[in-house]
Formats: sequence, C-alpha cells, structure tokens
Amino acid sequence: MARAGALAILMTSVAAPAFAGSFYLQEQSARGLGRANSGETADKGVESMWWNAASIARSGREVTMSLHAIRLVPNFAIAMPLTERLAVGVAVAAPYNFTTKYSDNSFARYDATTSELRSADLGLTAAYQVNDWLDVGAGVNVEYVKAKLTSAMPGFAPTFADGSSSLEGDGFAYGWNVGAQVHTGKWDLGLSYRSAIEHELEGDIVTTLTGPLAPNSVDSAGSAEINTPWFASASVRYAATDKLTLNAQINRIGWSEFDAIRVSYKGGGDTIHQNYEDVTTGAIGLDYAYSAKTTLRAGVAYDPTPTTDQLRTARIPDADRTLFSVGLNTEVTEGVGFDAAVTYIAMNESKMHDDRSFYNGLVTSHLRGDIEGSGLVFSMGTTIKF
Repeated sequence: MARAGALAILMTSVAAPAFAGSFYLQEQSARGLGRANSGETADKGVESMWWNAASIARSGREVTMSLHAIRLVPNFAIAMPLTERLAVGVAVAAPYNFTTKYSDNSFARYDATTSELRSADLGLTAAYQVNDWLDVGAGVNVEYVKAKLTSAMPGFAPTFADGSSSLEGDGFAYGWNVGAQVHTGKWDLGLSYRSAIEHELEGDIVTTLTGPLAPNSVDSAGSAEINTPWFASASVRYAATDKLTLNAQINRIGWSEFDAIRVSYKGGGDTIHQNYEDVTTGAIGLDYAYSAKTTLRAGVAYDPTPTTDQLRTARIPDADRTLFSVGLNTEVTEGVGFDAAVTYIAMNESKMHDDRSFYNGLVTSHLRGDIEGSGLVFSMGTTIKF
C-alpha cells in the first residue's frame, strides 16, 4: 500500500528558521544583521563574540543585547578586560530553533505533524592581545536543546485509522571555539572555528498503533542522538576611506554531522536519516559613517541549503536562499549605541522528497511537494560601553 501527496509549501505558513540554512539561526547581533553578517569574524567588539572569540581582546567593558523578530529570539553578551591585554566574556544565544506544524489530515502527516526544537547556548570566552596587530581567543559552550517530533503512523490497511508517533526530550551538551584576528590599520582579518556538538536528548517515546498492530504500541522512556554542525569562518574588513568600510565573509558549515536522528528505547529503536551535506556560505557588505554618530550598513549573503534533493522532509522544508540586509547604528548618548536592521530573505524553489517504509516494508509513503517562499527579519539592539 502506498500513500502519496503533492502540494506547494509556502515557508511563510510555518515558523521555520528564516535567516540561515536548516534550523540554524545566525541572528547573533543587530549590528551584524545590518550587513548580512559579512564582516563579523574580523570585526572588534562584544557584538562579534559569537563569530570570533578574539573579537573582545580590544573591546573594553561592553554589554550588548539584541532582539530578533523570529518568535522574538534574543541574544546577550558582555565583555570585561582583566588586564591591558586579557579580556573575558559571557554570551547567551539561541542558535538552533525551528517550528513546523501540519494538520492531522495533512498530506505530510506520515512524515511530520509537529516539529519543535529550542536551544539555549551559554558561552564563556577569553581573548588575549598578543601584540599591536594580533589577537587570539578561545571559549567553551554549554548548550541546552529541547525537541518535540510527532507524526502520524499509517494504518496497516485502508480500513484502519492512523496511529501516531511522538518523541520529546531534552539535554545539555558541550562544545568549544577558537579564533584569531589581525589588525593592520586599513585591514582587519579574522579566522574562527566552532566545534560540532553531540546532543543526547533524554525523554519519552510514544507510538500508538491501530488494528492488529495495536499490541506493538510503545510508551517508554528513551533517548535521541543528534549532532549540530561545526563552523569555520574567515572574513576581511577594509577601510577604503575614512567613512567607507568594505566587508566580506565566507563560512564553511559542517552540516554532514547531522546525518541522522538516532532513537533508542527499551526493546527497540529507530534511525531517522537526514543525510545533510556540508555547505559554503558567503556575504559581502559595507559600513558607511554618515556622520560622527550614525553609521549606515548594507549587505548581501548567499546561503545554500544543506538538505539534498534525494531527501528533503516536511519537518524542515528548506531551500537555497539569498539575503538582502540594511541597517544603521546611532549613538544615543555617550557610550550607548542603538542598532536596527531589516533582512529580506528570497528562497529559491526546491522539491520536497521523502520516502518512508513502515512495518518492515509492508506500508510505504512517498512525499512529494514544491517549496517556495520569502520572509523578513527585523532586529533591534543596544551596545553599552562602561
């Protein structure tokens, strides 16, 4: 028996991540979004600490807070010098978040009905000014992830009602990051690396089957293993004039770490294949000092999806995207700056494709669909020097 469906999925109808590929959110500062994150690995200050641990080596005492209108995702960071050369920082971010929901009678129900992932990342950073032109830094991360995945289970025969499957769990895991920056007057260069993190989520697994399969239903404690990707970033900033700074950044993201969701419970388990691929993203942008107190920004970025045409699910209906950003910074009072940014996301059309087998191959589902959409991200933030 086969079940199949085909519809166009508009990304504006689900709260999937808007700014970056799959379920990663790059919204780590309003300043960065104003130029499509095109110079963050090379820039100085607490706003760039997520991108490069070395960024706070010359920052002085700073605190930054931003709010991003994707279900109001926040981030916070503070940097403090301990000596003339050594600084430490603390950051709180939400790098992995998404939600997709479909009705119980949706054509996609055997692939997904509800998919929710929430994260909170606490980063501790130390940076050191080696000499007049070189800064280095390193950090550790404690990351909390909570997930809920539900779907329908097809009846063993057309006369039987659908069953259901639910996985809920959470847990803590740890990672690390390192970075370096070079500052030579007109040029700022940056390199950074953020490790992959292996998460084991402990929770509950419930599978409710119908008809003759009902005795095989599951209600048990269990666990799910997922890996978040590693990141390698390089960027450059060039002061072309006293007012104009040009930015460029390239990121290599190790999405192949997210190859599967591995579920286990007493007496059984399952492997939900994802088969993500590593991707390279890029961005260019500029900062223009309009006045002594106001800086204007703009940027363009390209972010290809890590999902493949052979396996793209309804849980994360992703596609290649191009991003166009504008932003500004203004000094409200001495030592207090305000940032605002708007990003428009244009998604390329892509195909949804997922084949699933149930009950040792006796029942199969074949999901086919088209994905398209666009979106806007609004960000505001403040940075205080004290």
